[in-house]
Amino acid sequence: MQGCYRARLSPKPHRAGMVKPAQAYPYRDDRERAAQQAWEARYAQRAAGYAAAELVDVYGTGAVHPALAPLVRLHDEQAVQAGRPLA
Repeated sequence: MQGCYRARLSPKPHRAGMVKPAQAYPYRDDRERAAQQAWEARYAQRAAGYAAAELVDVYGTGAVHPALAPLVRLHDEQAVQAGRPLA
């Protein structure tokens, strides 16, 4: 539906028991900016207990083009947290 693809690096907030922040960017004032920063701190604490992805299997050779290897490594380091529930 979106016509694009992006890999998640962190769990979706609602799957980690969080509600979406009330304020939207651009922030109207410092109060909204502070509220967003507080929400992000709570989210980071909550999301730390979850993974955004898990490696199910490797198909084919598992070879990754050298130009993409750093991106794949970043995704796997950030999103795949072995032993943590998916969110």
